[in-house]
Amino acid sequence: MNKRKLKIFFGDLIHNRHIYNYCVPLNVGYVNATLKERFGDEIETSIFKFPDDLISAMETSNPDVLALSNYDWHVNLNKAVIEIARRLNPDVLVVMGGPNIRKKPEGVKQYLLNHPIDMYVVNEGEDAFCGILEYILGKQSSNFKQTISS
Repeated sequence: MNKRKLKIFFGDLIHNRHIYNYCVPLNVGYVNATLKERFGDEIETSIFKFPDDLISAMETSNPDVLALSNYDWHVNLNKAVIEIARRLNPDVLVVMGGPNIRKKPEGVKQYLLNHPIDMYVVNEGEDAFCGILEYILGKQSSNFKQTISS
């Protein structure tokens, strides 16, 4: 039986009008490498730095999961890309991670209410994201560590 692979698009997006702010997306690269090692042929992943490339890819082939890094300098860019992703595929699971989230519960609640995401991974994302995929692929219960869901 030929089972369909779970498609994941990673984004560590930049405003591409300024060439000097480009850096390798090492953060999502580490998460991607861990997932590929753990899940192998069960998943198909792509990494994007430029929003236009990500949007074009989503228009061609919708991902099952959109995973975005979250830093202060691209909060609005992420929001815009998520809105497009949801318009193209309302069922896409949007996972965000990174240091740009409040620490106190009320701040976290406000963040989740004001951002169109399904889950937020705090601290290092490799193991937490693997837990999310294990759940999606039916390999474990929904007891996610280091994860906040909206």
